[in-house]
Amino acid sequence: MPRQYIAIFTVYLLLSGCFPAVRREVGASYGVTVAYATTSFTGDKFSGVTVLMLPVLTAGGSAVSAALSPGRQGEVLQKVRPDLHVLFADRFENKYLSMHSARSLSDFYGRLYNNEVVAVQTSDSVWKTMEGAYLFVSKLKYAAAIRGFDGNIRKRLSIEAEIWDIAQSEAVWRAELQGADDGIGRSDDAFMAGAFAAIFLKMPGEAGADTETDW
Repeated sequence: MPRQYIAIFTVYLLLSGCFPAVRREVGASYGVTVAYATTSFTGDKFSGVTVLMLPVLTAGGSAVSAALSPGRQGEVLQKVRPDLHVLFADRFENKYLSMHSARSLSDFYGRLYNNEVVAVQTSDSVWKTMEGAYLFVSKLKYAAAIRGFDGNIRKRLSIEAEIWDIAQSEAVWRAELQGADDGIGRSDDAFMAGAFAAIFLKMPGEAGADTETDW
């Protein structure tokens, strides 16, 4: 086939969405940057303690997907950091909602998501209801799955994560994650679990031996 006809045929396939899919086996990649940490928040302080896991927060409220649940986060945390003890959000939420309105809890989550630090720190009724030494907060800032002309679905992800000292109502650690997955066959759950594992590996303290799990 003459070269000019090959070029025309290729453009036609692209425009018609019929371009043969080229399947790519590419691993997910995650980049985590620690944006803030207090000098007193060291590995010895963050070992053998209890961590309360909140639901993943979004601009519209708490995420409801199983891949983003506190239970899934806690499962990954216990694999990466078996020295930490996990409490799940439902216990805290049920206790709080037995005394306060659902709207006040929703407002607190919204302030956490929007980095309204003073408003969060002064939410005394919320902090007094929490158990454990530290609070883990994750905020889903961006998530997308885009199908390319080659038939592959490319996933992109941005998460902000924080650790708060519950007794002091103070953020002691903050990190930002950028994730990408250009391969095939990996579930959303595995992609998200890998993102949480990458964040947990950046926290102060010693990671466990099982850090190469295929999430």
